[in-house]
Amino acid sequence: MSVNALLWTALQSVNPWAVLACAIIQEVFAFLWFGCILKNVGDYYLAADKGVRRVEHIVHRYSFLFCNSTTIAAGILRAVSVQVMVTVCGGHTFNDYQQAAVVIALLSCINLHDSFWSQRPLPLLLTNCGYEAAAAVLAAVSYFGMQKYVF
Repeated sequence: MSVNALLWTALQSVNPWAVLACAIIQEVFAFLWFGCILKNVGDYYLAADKGVRRVEHIVHRYSFLFCNSTTIAAGILRAVSVQVMVTVCGGHTFNDYQQAAVVIALLSCINLHDSFWSQRPLPLLLTNCGYEAAAAVLAAVSYFGMQKYVF
């Protein structure tokens, strides 16, 4: 079977309702992660990165709706990527979903080297990488649970 046929077959096995639910779960987690769990660290280093004293003084280039939409899109792609990877590799167990999530998290951090060249603060990068890893695992766990018990 060709790679195209294999990927197409894997994409057809994706449950769109489970993917949408996973994206919403990841969106809520993003609000908790950046708004509650690591708010002080993230705000401090984000303000420092932008050259202002407080995060409230940052000039926002993108609207809340645009940022929210891209987070939902990333959540959808994350959930689809996990499911496609599990399907292509022939996995079915919870462990397979977790391993796929780790691979997706590592792939999402590939472009991290560019942030070092841009002189971004390390705690800000670690906060973002931590979110990517946690969101990928959350996508895998929630998708597995929905496939197994709900949908």
